[in-house]
Amino acid sequence: AVVSTQSTGKNCEWFFKNTYKDFMKKNFELSRRLLCVICAARVKAGSNDLEFILLAIDRLFSLELPLGYGRLQVGNIDSVQACLHFKVDDEEPMIAVNPILLCINSPVIKSLVTDQHQNILEADDFSRAAVECFAEACYTGKPETVTVDNFQDVFKMSHAFKVDWLKKKCELFFSNYVDTKFNQSCNYDDFVFAVDLALFQMEKLKEGSFLSLIISAASSNILPSTRTKYIQQYLGDFETQSTCKIDICIALIRSDVCLILESLIQHLQNPEVKCLNEKSRYLLNKLDLSVCFRKKPELRKVLFSALRNLTEVDREDFRLILELCERLSETLGS
Repeated sequence: AVVSTQSTGKNCEWFFKNTYKDFMKKNFELSRRLLCVICAARVKAGSNDLEFILLAIDRLFSLELPLGYGRLQVGNIDSVQACLHFKVDDEEPMIAVNPILLCINSPVIKSLVTDQHQNILEADDFSRAAVECFAEACYTGKPETVTVDNFQDVFKMSHAFKVDWLKKKCELFFSNYVDTKFNQSCNYDDFVFAVDLALFQMEKLKEGSFLSLIISAASSNILPSTRTKYIQQYLGDFETQSTCKIDICIALIRSDVCLILESLIQHLQNPEVKCLNEKSRYLLNKLDLSVCFRKKPELRKVLFSALRNLTEVDREDFRLILELCERLSETLGS
């Protein structure tokens, strides 16, 4: 009766203010479905806003959900019931989700729905499997469908939508993964998966907990020769890598940092290289050259020979080389 009237919004407002809360206590699922049907009918009628559900959502936040309610929503949301969708790809159907449970879990989604009146959330940065896993986790309170394949996107979503409990669960998943995979038989793909996640956490979230876990596990459980081989392969051409990726490799390689210096020297010895560039300067500043020279004294002569042969050294390069000489003079005593 409420849906079929011409003045749907006015009747809904009266219903939510006067009877909806008591009605929900008696039959939560029926009242939720009524809310979704009203929403779908209003949208179908051409409404461009979601004002008719805002008051209802406020009422929902003040109630305790029935035990097991969220689990009933897994795989049970259709386009008629839902008034919130994730848009993953223009060529694929949108993912219908329960707005009540997602708003309860995420303050970001709650603001998008109740303050900005959005009913379609763009999710093209995430895989479809990750979005479905994220929604199911919000329904059940457990990330039961998190896998290696969808983990990174689920972790990104937990951060983007500020679902703090899910972010902590993802961090636990990562910790268990590193404990399981980082051993003497660790393969390169498992190593890269973990290091890429640490790189994402450092670059995007400005956090280093993943890297700390990896450093501890790699130094304790992976053979030094294997670790060095993997890092060399992962770093590749340092000229094309971000400074954050370089930092991670330096931290992981530990006492074998001479290998990175050797890569720098090889680059500087290229006849086409006439001066220092941004990445070369960064490495010269970042590497502890005194450690390298103590371990491999011959590298000192080779490095300065390569620097001497640069033909287009500007004032900035000269100042950096002078600072290197001063630092080495202090640490090596010569």
